[in-house]
Amino acid sequence: MNETQGQASVPGATAEELAVAGLDLLQRGLVAKAASLAERAAALDAADPAVWQLRANVARAAGDLVAARRAAEQWLALAPGSADAAALAAVLRGEPSPPGYEGVTAAPFLLLDDFLPAERHEAVVDYFLESVVDLADASVVKIDGKRVKDGETRSARVGYEPRLRDWFLPLVEPNFAECFRRFAIQPFQPMRLELQLTASFHGDFYRRHRDYDPAMPNGVETRRISFVYYFRPEGGSFEEGHLRLYDWRPSDGQPMPQRFTTILPLDNRLIMFPSHALHEVMPVRALSGRVEDGRFTLNGWANVVPPGPPA
Repeated sequence: MNETQGQASVPGATAEELAVAGLDLLQRGLVAKAASLAERAAALDAADPAVWQLRANVARAAGDLVAARRAAEQWLALAPGSADAAALAAVLRGEPSPPGYEGVTAAPFLLLDDFLPAERHEAVVDYFLESVVDLADASVVKIDGKRVKDGETRSARVGYEPRLRDWFLPLVEPNFAECFRRFAIQPFQPMRLELQLTASFHGDFYRRHRDYDPAMPNGVETRRISFVYYFRPEGGSFEEGHLRLYDWRPSDGQPMPQRFTTILPLDNRLIMFPSHALHEVMPVRALSGRVEDGRFTLNGWANVVPPGPPA
């Protein structure tokens, strides 16, 4: 008998009970332990919808979005009347949440791998290597609109409005139409596109935040779509630094920080998501101290035209 079978044979534990316990572990950020319970639950009863609910949520928390989608589809097949299953499956296959859904589900996103052709990717890397010595300590925007350095909230190095924006942003813009559809937001012609170069070395992070918070008028409340392009110099490496997109309620975007989708910062990957989605950059591990070993991005925002003064 292998270890999994032995654990699954614990008397008194049903597959559903193990799955519920696994979801509780996930809400406390214990992904590996939740994954272990998912395997035990599946060994007891692989036809239980709760097992596939747990599997889907474990997979997306671990950043395996292909496995997450398959598990969510299986959950929906076993529980066709579940609005929660339908909502999660929709997000993972790139569809808006079902109309009228009032529950909590994964925040929507658009993920594009192999985004740039090789010569453009090389141009981004070359620009970074030329510019890294000129990057400044990152700041955050406070409620009064002022940019300040806040080491408790964010640690990174940034360069504002890099010159390669002239050719990079036109490659991002055609994807806005798909974002409008997936995010269920009113289409708009961007009033302004922002772009930053960000370098995160060992220990750098960005705590939970929104790029646009409807309750915080701070000068960036016109942001609607956020995008992050990951790139890596040849031979560069680091660990962690994952992006977490926290679950939300589609009707109003209110977050549920206990559950999340992990986006792995893979080379030449573009991620786009609604700017009011709560998200976080986990701490980076890059002990070598080499310039090429870090988490590097071009990140930016599409802004709407600000509302005019009351009539």
